[in-house]
Amino acid sequence: MPCRHDDAVIQTLVGDAVITLPNLQHFVMDATYFVAPLPISRLPPLIALTLYGGTKNISEQAGIDQVSQCVAKSHHLSSLTLFRSNGSEPSATTSLHSIFKEFDATKHPPLKLTRLTLGGFYVRFDATILPHFKSLQSLVLSDFAEPAQPPRRRDGTDDAPGVGRALSSCAAPFSDMWKEFRKAGIRLSRIDVAHVSNAFVDYISSYSGLENLTLYVHDLDAQNVDAKREDQFWEALGGNHGGTLQCLDIYPHYEGGWCFSQKRATGLGKCEELLSLRVAIATSRAVSYDESSSLSADSCQAVVRDITLLWPWPVP
Repeated sequence: MPCRHDDAVIQTLVGDAVITLPNLQHFVMDATYFVAPLPISRLPPLIALTLYGGTKNISEQAGIDQVSQCVAKSHHLSSLTLFRSNGSEPSATTSLHSIFKEFDATKHPPLKLTRLTLGGFYVRFDATILPHFKSLQSLVLSDFAEPAQPPRRRDGTDDAPGVGRALSSCAAPFSDMWKEFRKAGIRLSRIDVAHVSNAFVDYISSYSGLENLTLYVHDLDAQNVDAKREDQFWEALGGNHGGTLQCLDIYPHYEGGWCFSQKRATGLGKCEELLSLRVAIATSRAVSYDESSSLSADSCQAVVRDITLLWPWPVP
């Protein structure tokens, strides 16, 4: 990882040395303080690529281009981790599609990626992208971006039709991803996301084998999930994933159906392998910390080693 005061000469020398390593297969880089030309496109074929951040000295487009070139030649790539850090809104050039734009599907079979971690990218799992993720097991999405509707004129036509078309080809609503995963038979063992929807609950209920689940439930998302789906979610944890679920973290912003309660204990009590539990309890139902903690622990057949209780905001 380059330091704040490293100059371009030192960084270039290190980059030139790295690409000569004969057995390099896993590459991790924090580009926050990198000022020299990135060495990513010159790397040998990789199994795992991790890249954090970027700076004003290197355009984001240039960084994406290099990642795309590296992915195109890494035919055995199984893990991909990419985080944007400049705080700008994603665009058609900072999407999952842009990462695969150099990949020649006419000459090479799809990749067999098992781990995908993205921060601040548009995603759309269509016929071009989805084949690379048929073996996906771990999905982590941070700062997931959904396409905004383009401004419209009074006559109903798009004010910026070119922008809308560009985004529609590489960005899709969050719900679409779960629908495509369900159709493709993708069974994730780890999910870490900051959005929930009816389609997400339907996906969770469609298979077995989930081991780690982390959810950040925002108010607007919670309003878009009906009460029956909330019940379905808690029932699916025990009914579908009771024999595999080990870690469950749910962080709701407000009290509601995503909080733990006695009603939810039935489904969660079937999670025999559960080791770590972080859930929120509505303050109106928690008489004391000890009693609430006992409720969570005694309701589970597993020996839960780590229980953390969260206190969400009351509904305004």
